[in-house]
Amino acid sequence: MPVDGRIGCRKLVAADKDDVEEMVTKYFCPNEPLRSALEVVYPGKVDTEFVRKHAEECMSCNSSLMAYNIQTGETAGIILCEVLRYKDDQTMDDEKWKAKFRNRGVTTINAKLFETLNKNLGKVTEGKMCFRIYLATVNPSYGRLGIMSGLVERIELVAKDLGCDFIFMESTSLYTQRIASKLGY
Repeated sequence: MPVDGRIGCRKLVAADKDDVEEMVTKYFCPNEPLRSALEVVYPGKVDTEFVRKHAEECMSCNSSLMAYNIQTGETAGIILCEVLRYKDDQTMDDEKWKAKFRNRGVTTINAKLFETLNKNLGKVTEGKMCFRIYLATVNPSYGRLGIMSGLVERIELVAKDLGCDFIFMESTSLYTQRIASKLGY
C-alpha cells in the first residue's frame, strides 16, 4: 500500500493491542452511531470491555491489518476482521440481548437490523468460510490519503489466503457506508 512512500501495511500482532485500543476508542467509537445505544445498555463499558473483547477476537484470527507511518511508526489506520462459518439455521437472534435494550428504554431497531441482515447468512454462504470486516478506522490526521481503500484491498487478499469464499461488512456509520459502497460492498 505505500501512500507516497510514507504509509506501510502489516498484519496486527498481540503487541499492537494498545495501539488498536487507542484507535478504536479515539477514532472509531466517537463516530459510531450504534455506540450511543450500546452505552445505555453497557454504561462505561463500550469503549473498554465490549470493544476490547471484539478487538482481541479479531486480532487472534490473524486476519486484521494496520496501516502505519513508515518514518514514525504511528498507526494511521486499522481494519479488524474475523473468519466465520455460519450454519444453515444460525441467526443472531438473542432475546436476552434485546431484552436489555428494551429494559433500559433503548430501541431495538439496531438489534433487529443486525438480526435481519444476518438471518440467512448460513443459507446464502452454504456453510462456507466467511470473512467479516468488523471495524475499520483511520486516524484523521491521515485522512483522504486512500488508506481505508488500501486496507480493504489488502484485506481482500488476506481473506483469499485464509480460504474465505465470502467477505461482508456491517456498518451503521454513514461515512463507512459511503466508503464500503465506493469499494463495491
